[in-house]
Formats: sequence, C-alpha cells, structure tokens
Amino acid sequence: MKPSRVKPSLVADNPQAVTIIENPLAKTPPREIKKSDIDTKTKSPVSLMPKGMLDKMTRDEIIDLLAYILSKGDSKHPFFQMDVKHGNH
Repeated sequence: MKPSRVKPSLVADNPQAVTIIENPLAKTPPREIKKSDIDTKTKSPVSLMPKGMLDKMTRDEIIDLLAYILSKGDSKHPFFQMDVKHGNH
C-alpha cells in the first residue's frame, strides 16, 4: 500500500478499522482505514472545526459552543445555567 497522510479530521475508532471524516460540511463519504495499515497516529495541533463554520453560527450558538468548551461538556457547570437571551452573562 502507498504511504499517505491524513489531514486533521474526525476519527471514529473500532476494533478493526478507523473511520475518517475529513470535512463533515463537504458531504464527502467517510474513509475507512484498516488498523493494520496504520503506522502511527498523532493528535493534531490544529482545530477540527471546519474553516468558516463559526461564520455560519448565530450569537447564541457561539455562546453555547464556548460554554461547552469551557465547561468541558459538563451540563451542570454554571456556564450552562447563564441566561444569555437577556444578556445576563
């Protein structure tokens, strides 16, 4: 098999293979790579958020995203209890 590199992407891991989704907004089909064909895996220093996605989000969606990131996904965190609709943040 030819050596290749995979760009930063979403990865779904299962026992036999890794499924790669390079850009969920592009509607390209996922690629499946057998684990036996993978030499190394490294974390990307680049964000996985597709370029331009933030431009398509509303103010409330951006605030929700920041709350999720800053709270590390904990829905009981005070960031999720803030009333952003009335400007109380």
